[in-house]
Amino acid sequence: MEVVAVHNARAAVAIAATTGVLGVGLLQLGVLCFHELGRIIDLVLGLSLCLVALATLLLAVVPADGSELQVISGVTFALISRGISFTVLAVALMLRPVVVPLSYRHRIAALALVFGLVVVALSGVLAILLAPSLLAVLDGGTLWLQLGNLVVAAILVLATCRAFIVARATRDAFMPRLALGLLLLCFSQLFTLRQPFGVADYVSFADVLQLGAYLVLFLSLITRFGDALVERASAEERLRISRDLHDGLAQDLSLLTVRLTQTYEASAGAAMAPGFSEKLGASRRLAHVAQVEARQAITALRARTMAWTELEETVEVFCEEAAQNYEIEIPLTIEGRATSVASDLANDVVRTLNETISNAVLHGRATRVDVVLTVLPGAESLRLTVSDNGHGFVPGGRPLGTGVGLRSLVERLERRGGSLRVDSTLSHGTVIRAEMPVQARG
Repeated sequence: MEVVAVHNARAAVAIAATTGVLGVGLLQLGVLCFHELGRIIDLVLGLSLCLVALATLLLAVVPADGSELQVISGVTFALISRGISFTVLAVALMLRPVVVPLSYRHRIAALALVFGLVVVALSGVLAILLAPSLLAVLDGGTLWLQLGNLVVAAILVLATCRAFIVARATRDAFMPRLALGLLLLCFSQLFTLRQPFGVADYVSFADVLQLGAYLVLFLSLITRFGDALVERASAEERLRISRDLHDGLAQDLSLLTVRLTQTYEASAGAAMAPGFSEKLGASRRLAHVAQVEARQAITALRARTMAWTELEETVEVFCEEAAQNYEIEIPLTIEGRATSVASDLANDVVRTLNETISNAVLHGRATRVDVVLTVLPGAESLRLTVSDNGHGFVPGGRPLGTGVGLRSLVERLERRGGSLRVDSTLSHGTVIRAEMPVQARG
């Protein structure tokens, strides 16, 4: 005869107590993560698992009188509390992720705790009221209990599938761990088709799987909260540095640009040394480029994303300034658009343009450089194509990464998950294609 559950009161209480402690810890971590990140899923996960764990613990510590009515009441209580908790969790996973404003987080967390207390009380009242009727209907059978466990298992399967889908679609490192924990809970619930939760003094494999799921999710939320604290400290430091740059370097560059512009305009028509006016104009343009780069650095430090129009403006300004500084043609073509991009993307694009245009003019003696910025299908990546009419080189004659500038450019792109490709033919110019993700690498 196959053993489905083992009668061991002490082991049942120990496992239930451990699960209960982990459940309370999950609730605390969920609330902390919610306050830090503002994501509803953290709060709902902690609350749902805490309710299930406390229901399990309550059933384990209530003295058993051996009556069939008490067994039915316990199983019904477990089913109702688990059904409501996992349904709320599944709904939270189905909803579009949003970040709750900081001013509302305390109130929402308080409402969630009140909701949890209502669920526990409602489950207990319904279990007491329904147990006598269920006992009469069951008449020794377990069909209705199996159907109830099957419904809860189906809800968990749905939540698990959704978690795996979100894990594949996002760069959130927490989602794969959440999917793993829910998968263990799903298997745990499937085992209840043979030995339901809520039977006092019995330990089954479902209890062990549930405990394992709680351990996985508890450690995952600890990691998530630690990452949130590190990110907050990093954000505060970035904000301080950006404020210092804005109040210091950016203001000095702005003043320098104004003074050079005034001097350049005042020198127009005046008797000056040969070439002085051109050099003054070049200095003014270089100061303006430095001012644009400082503004990009400040934006990248302050925010994770920037509008697509800001990136367009940055690239247009750089190409115009480079064309005047090198005295060559640099036509720019922009194909497609994205809603927003990572704030550090503009800096990587400008560095790539600076290196490639500089090489084309200084080494390839190019008189025209064509720049094409293309948003690839799906708006998740973009391609920067820089082609020139310079001397070019024999394929294989100058390996990729030989120069320090080009090698550092390759490393820069690889750090953000991008790539660089160089195609060249002797006397027919060079084409450089750089691809990089629109958003920062997670």
